[in-house]
Amino acid sequence: MRQGVALKSLIKTTLMAITMLVSLSTFAQDKLVSGKVTDKSDGSGMPGVSVSVKGSNKGTQTDVNGAYKISAPANATLIYSFVGFTKQEIAVGSRSEMNVTLISADKALDEVIVVGYGTTTRKDATGGVSSLSAKDFNQGVISSPEQLLQGRVAGVQLTPSSGEPGSAIDIRIRGTTSLRGGGPLYVVDGIALDGGSTSDGANGSSGFGEIAAKNPLNFMNPSDIENITVLKDASAAAIYGARGANGVVLITTRKGKAGASTFSISTGTSISSNYKNYDVLSTSAFLTEAAKAGLDPASKLINAGSSTNWQDQIFRTAVTQNYNLSYGGGNENTTYLFSLGYNDQQGTIKNTFMNRITARVNATHKLFDNKVVLSVAMTTSQIKDKGAASGANVGYLGSVISRAIQTNPTYPIFAPDGSYYTNGSLAFRNPVSMLEQIDIRANTNRTLANVSALWNITKDLSFKTNFGLDNSMGVSRQSVQPNTPGFADTYNNEGNAAIINILQQQQLSIP
Repeated sequence: MRQGVALKSLIKTTLMAITMLVSLSTFAQDKLVSGKVTDKSDGSGMPGVSVSVKGSNKGTQTDVNGAYKISAPANATLIYSFVGFTKQEIAVGSRSEMNVTLISADKALDEVIVVGYGTTTRKDATGGVSSLSAKDFNQGVISSPEQLLQGRVAGVQLTPSSGEPGSAIDIRIRGTTSLRGGGPLYVVDGIALDGGSTSDGANGSSGFGEIAAKNPLNFMNPSDIENITVLKDASAAAIYGARGANGVVLITTRKGKAGASTFSISTGTSISSNYKNYDVLSTSAFLTEAAKAGLDPASKLINAGSSTNWQDQIFRTAVTQNYNLSYGGGNENTTYLFSLGYNDQQGTIKNTFMNRITARVNATHKLFDNKVVLSVAMTTSQIKDKGAASGANVGYLGSVISRAIQTNPTYPIFAPDGSYYTNGSLAFRNPVSMLEQIDIRANTNRTLANVSALWNITKDLSFKTNFGLDNSMGVSRQSVQPNTPGFADTYNNEGNAAIINILQQQQLSIP
């Protein structure tokens, strides 16, 4: 009995000794680790940073100078965390001093954005400023620069003036409560654009209504744009005066980067169609309703014996194609970028389109150890527009769309003699005839050039001067062929034609 008790006591004592040895061994492996945690942006010590041993409840915090001390095993991993900064995990190993630098988790705050008076970081920007870079732009086949930011900027509303290719887009920044009515001011690489339409639409003298004004930014290739910044509040007017009262859209184009020369090519194709055609009466339903109204179905004015879907005759599935080439490169002193783009956009109304060829060059050269920087940016483009009689200012007769909706479905497209059908009324206009016999087109050549010189006087002081040239020449041609139904009597079967020239030129020198 005593031998059993003695044996149990010996076993218990042995186990306690082993446990103590293991504990002493573990304690002996722990060592004191010290160091300092700093902010990468300015190198200052960061107080209150949590430092903990991964997989345990052991931890501490840095003091007011960012210093810390913690006991940890050699095989441990220390975790450094602070709100708003990226967490880091570092193995201890044989080190007894570990200095760590934390990086801000919100990189967007340090993003450089363009403002009216230069550049700044997003966190230092004051006022209502929204900036989009290439990674934030809308994707797909983009025909005009505004489409890059559509739906991407709070407080900015974009509304197309019409569905015609190349038509203007109305931009409203923070509603219409501005110092004066109208759209925003566009500034491209520091040069303020005139903002007016560079090609005139039909003025109504030909009898088919006014055509919507063209987009003043059509001359730009969206693929050349690197950044778009929208100034929304009174700071825009403070910088640009009354012209910025409705906000300012600052566009910065792509520039060359030092390094090996690069060549890129991109293509894109999109297909568009009307979401839904107007719901109109079929031929049988039309005749039924005519009979209910007491009209004579035997009359040729009511029943011409055909069945025509006029909307199918004027609408189509449109195809848009984009092709872009770019070549750029340079060294630490000189950078360059050349680009060439072609856009072919069809309208969903037959015979309508916009073709654009754009060439651009951006180059910079640094002198005197970067004390002086010379830059040149130039865009030249040729735009060809083909429109349709879609205006409505002279009533329902002025629009091919309204005529397609309201024309009798029993009327044929052509008369038995091969001419376009007419019901004998001087006011009747054949929708297909309006597409084929009314010609509305415009050619626009535009060049925007900017030459600048920057003198870095000191680290925090610089002087920059710009010279800009914005030159555009637009020629619009509108004609109505003789014997066009609805127009023949007006012009004594001789037709009508008009040519409108618009020349716009502005030179800007900004010290």
